[in-house]
Amino acid sequence: MSDIDTLTIGEAREAVQRGKEIEKILGSKECSKPSPSNGSTDHGLQIIILDRGYVYVGNVSIDDNWVLITTARNVRRWGTTKGLGELAANGPLKDSIIDPVGTVRAPLRALIGLIECEASKWTK
Repeated sequence: MSDIDTLTIGEAREAVQRGKEIEKILGSKECSKPSPSNGSTDHGLQIIILDRGYVYVGNVSIDDNWVLITTARNVRRWGTTKGLGELAANGPLKDSIIDPVGTVRAPLRALIGLIECEASKWTK
């Protein structure tokens, strides 16, 4: 195989075509979502702390490589006086800013921590 910096246009086209043929054989490029059938563990409603300061709340499942957060909401402002534990126990407070984001998938290596939420406090 040639070094990518020295590929001719013809060699590049051939490589792209081979990639398309492999994709047809293997199926879609998209990763499958972790689910209980492929070895993931469901943790229920959690506050999720990821590296680089990202904090979410949602339904969490974790497999060997991914953290999947469904019905995820980004916690931009805690709005608490006693930290994330207060938010987990009491749900959003009047000064909390929490934005819906849908589904979030993060690599497991980015997970810093989980805080179990009192689910009844998080229903609208």
